[in-house]
Amino acid sequence: MGAGVLWALIAYLTHFAFSWGAVGLGALVGLAVRKAAGQGNPSLGITAAALATGALVFGKLLIHLFALQPMIEDEMLGNQEAVNVAYFLDMAHRRAFSPELQAALPEVVWSDSTLLSDSVPRPLRARMLQEALDSARRAPLVERKVVVHRAVSSVVKIIGQQVGFSKVFRAEFDFWDVLFIALAISAAWRIASKSSGTQHAATVEEERAASLAEERRRRQEEVRRARGEPPS
Repeated sequence: MGAGVLWALIAYLTHFAFSWGAVGLGALVGLAVRKAAGQGNPSLGITAAALATGALVFGKLLIHLFALQPMIEDEMLGNQEAVNVAYFLDMAHRRAFSPELQAALPEVVWSDSTLLSDSVPRPLRARMLQEALDSARRAPLVERKVVVHRAVSSVVKIIGQQVGFSKVFRAEFDFWDVLFIALAISAAWRIASKSSGTQHAATVEEERAASLAEERRRRQEEVRRARGEPPS
């Protein structure tokens, strides 16, 4: 499972889930299995494919749990409109508008968060949006990160409660994920099941050396017998 952890760690540090990283993970598993066994064979290929499947699912799970939200937040910070929306929702949730605006807002805004419903007059909605935009523009990067993090965390919590973790996790597997996972499993199987050419050459050399040693010993015995010496 270490390969899966490595894949998730790379995604967490770079904020990018490299799909082709799955292929590298599969190759790493195949190499590790073959090295541990000393030589590849078809049965090891099956073992490597099974281990690669487990490592890939485990790595994808770690990415979902620890790397996905930072990746989303990073994307949002690069989009001013997304930052504006985050500020708007965050300020409404924390009641962070100016005292004059908060006093003018109807209670329904704080009770059921119908921020853009008809219960909020259009001029007040315009003032809410303008204050959120002004706060987003003036805010330093550190504050933007905090607000975006709060907004994304709230959305993730709502989705988790209404949709469920298993459905959200399954929805992350698109066509390209399945394709690269299949390639990764194939790479693990091929690497672990293939005998190393270096190993084969080494075996041939060992057999040749043993044959030469035996031939030399036999000739030495023949010389001893010709001299009348006792065999060694």
